[in-house]
Amino acid sequence: MNRFTVKQIFQFTGLVCGGLAVVIQFCLMMATAAEKELSYFGETIRFFSYMTILTNILVALCFASFLYFKDSPMGKFFARPIVQVALFVYIFIVGATYHIVLAQMWTPTGLQFVVDLLLHTIVPIVYCLYWIIMAQKEHQSLTNVLVILLYPLGYFILILLKGLITGTYPYPFIDVSMIGYGMTFVNGLLLLVAYGALGFLMITLNNNVFHNEH
Repeated sequence: MNRFTVKQIFQFTGLVCGGLAVVIQFCLMMATAAEKELSYFGETIRFFSYMTILTNILVALCFASFLYFKDSPMGKFFARPIVQVALFVYIFIVGATYHIVLAQMWTPTGLQFVVDLLLHTIVPIVYCLYWIIMAQKEHQSLTNVLVILLYPLGYFILILLKGLITGTYPYPFIDVSMIGYGMTFVNGLLLLVAYGALGFLMITLNNNVFHNEH
């Protein structure tokens, strides 16, 4: 089995696992909405307010572009080394945050357990291994850490704005209604520091350990 074939297997696995998990999670939420007579629109907004969902969608789109749309604008975007490093940071923190902070707060069963496993464990592992072993890398400026921070910073701002309108927040550690703005901003700052620190580490490793010319 040659390297290109292994690369395709990683890409296809990431696409299928990420794509299926997102679709099934959406269906589960819509089924719950129907059962509890909740607003489908409101639940759809809530679905897309989770960093886990958004980041898994990005990973699935990334792998899809590598497999089927290499020459498209989307393919060229995801082919950029800084974008691939950024995705590593995002999906790693999705998995780490879930297992360190959120996993103890509930015990999913049945299909929800499978979806949770895919979203928070399998997809992060597949993408991180893919980047370490197979992704093309080139030297990057450490100032690219600022680029990496754009996604979590934009997410945090939008979630606060959404919370002002709906009064709901996707995660307890940024839930203004529970912990107030002060602690929410502290937690948000800590998350940004985590993104920045991991981004700095990965760019440093990219330049000094993983850097290749292929």
